[in-house]
Amino acid sequence: MEIGIYLSVLLILFGGVALSVFFKDWKHLESSGSLVVIVGVLITWSDITGNIDQYIYSMKEQANSQLENLNKDKEDGFMSKAAINKMEEFLQNDSDEIQKYLKLRKVRIRRFEAGALIIGTFIWGYGGTIADSIYVFA
Repeated sequence: MEIGIYLSVLLILFGGVALSVFFKDWKHLESSGSLVVIVGVLITWSDITGNIDQYIYSMKEQANSQLENLNKDKEDGFMSKAAINKMEEFLQNDSDEIQKYLKLRKVRIRRFEAGALIIGTFIWGYGGTIADSIYVFA
């Protein structure tokens, strides 16, 4: 999903530059900046990070349920205590690693949301002026 978002932003910006060169007017680059802002708003509005929080909560609930089942098995004597302890350790470590990964992904998405909004706004406001200072159409 992240790759698709990155590609869409790059495609929008590249399209803005291509249209600007074709029509010899940098206003198309500025307009592409507004489209990047729209992408940033849509990402923020879709609340991907909220979905990650829900997933983390669900994962914790499942891990706790599995640990409770293991404790029942331990009390009933169906499994050896060593095997149950090993499974508990595995569940806890696996759960911690997944949580770390999801928190990192959440941070990356938040940074991308902010980056898309900042870059889009900057290009929308100053793209033509900066592009004119680099290359002026005849």
